[in-house]
Amino acid sequence: MSLALTWRTREPPLAPRGLCARGAVATRLVQRLLAAADDTLARLEGVAGAQVVCVRGAADDLLWVDGVEYLGIDARAPGLLLPSARMPDAPIDLLLRALAVRTPPPLALVPGLVVPLAQARALERGALAAWLTRAA
Repeated sequence: MSLALTWRTREPPLAPRGLCARGAVATRLVQRLLAAADDTLARLEGVAGAQVVCVRGAADDLLWVDGVEYLGIDARAPGLLLPSARMPDAPIDLLLRALAVRTPPPLALVPGLVVPLAQARALERGALAAWLTRAA
């Protein structure tokens, strides 16, 4: 689902609880995840599409990859992961309610994209490698 919103800087930023990557950045993220320790992967969960990967977990377990969008949770809409350093121009609680009509939370909302997270699963090396093969 695509949603056109205006985004502005969020101060202070939200604490990271997830991340989202698209295109070549998603490929680099999956490559980094494949290099991560098994116990780190076991603490993360995620979903992936053809050109997008979203991962949830504790801030200490999230990997740094140039270009990823780090996501946090605003207390006004706990079922919605938002960019940690940006916020939409719409009231967040109403935005979640509107999005939930079509797709049940939890959701990740990044500029131009809504990602359903209800099917998020623990990360597994085999699934990550298969995604990487399909994305090539």
